[in-house]
Amino acid sequence: MLAAALEATSFAILITDTEPRILGVNSAFTQVTGFAAADVVGQNPSILSSGQQDPAFYRSLWQQLSREGHWAGEIWNRHREGHTFAEWLSIDAIRDDDGKVTNFVGVFNDISSRKAREEQLEWHALHDPLTALPNRTLLADRLNLSLQRARREGHMVALLALDLDGFKAVNDDYGHAAGDQMLQEVAIRLSDSVRSCDTVARLGGDEFIVLCPAIEGPRIGTMVANRMMASLRTPIRCGNAELMIEASIGIAFFPLHGSSAANLMQRADEAMYAAKQAGKARIELAA
Repeated sequence: MLAAALEATSFAILITDTEPRILGVNSAFTQVTGFAAADVVGQNPSILSSGQQDPAFYRSLWQQLSREGHWAGEIWNRHREGHTFAEWLSIDAIRDDDGKVTNFVGVFNDISSRKAREEQLEWHALHDPLTALPNRTLLADRLNLSLQRARREGHMVALLALDLDGFKAVNDDYGHAAGDQMLQEVAIRLSDSVRSCDTVARLGGDEFIVLCPAIEGPRIGTMVANRMMASLRTPIRCGNAELMIEASIGIAFFPLHGSSAANLMQRADEAMYAAKQAGKARIELAA
C-alpha cells in the first residue's frame, strides 16, 4: 500500500543514503525531471543540478539539514532534455532507532508555470501594456532609488516631462488605432534616444517621463532632451498615413529644483506646460 501511494502521488520523490546516492525514485520524479529510475539510481543528486545555485547555497542547505533534519525552499534543477525548471523542494532526514541519520527523502514539484504567471502579473503591475515602458509605479521606485544614491554620492538627477503636441488630432482624424501605433513608435524612438541607464516611462495618454540618474550636470539632461526632440522629427507612419509629431519637454534637476520625487515631478511638469504656452515643440528648464 505504501509503494502504491508513493507511485500515485503527483509529487516527485527521491530517496538517498547519506553519501548521498540516489536509492529510488517514483513515477512522478520521471515525469518532472525526464530521468527514469535506471538513469539516476546510484548517482549523486547533483545529476539534476542546473548550475544556477552556487556552492555557498548547497553548503547552507546541508548545514541546515544536518542541524535541523529538514530543509525546504526553491531551487532550479535541470531536466534530462537540458532545460532548467524551478521546483519547490523539501528534504527530510530519516533516522534509525538510535537517532542516527540513515537516509534522506526529497519531495518536490515543478513550479515553473506558477512562477511564470507571477512574473507576468508583476510585469503588468509595473509596465504600461501599450508601449511596454515602465509605468508610474516603477518610475517612482527608480526615481526614489536614484535620489537616494544622488544624496549619498553627490550626483545630480534630471527628470524630463514630455507631452506630445497635437496628439488629440491624431486620434480624432485617424482613429485610436493610429494613435496607439503612434504612441508605440514614440516609445521606441524615445528609448533609443536615451542612455542605457536612463528610464523612459509612460504615465498615460501622450505623457512620458524620462529619468536620467547620476548625471554630472544639467548639460546631460539638456542633451538627452535634444536627442529626443530630434528623434521625433522623422514622420511616423500610421496605416497609410505619414504623420508629423512634435513634443514639449520640461526639465527639472535634483537638487536645483527640488529635493524629493514629488517636487521634481511637479517642477518638470510645470516646465513642460511652460514650453507649451511658449509655442510648443520647445524645451524649457524649471524656473
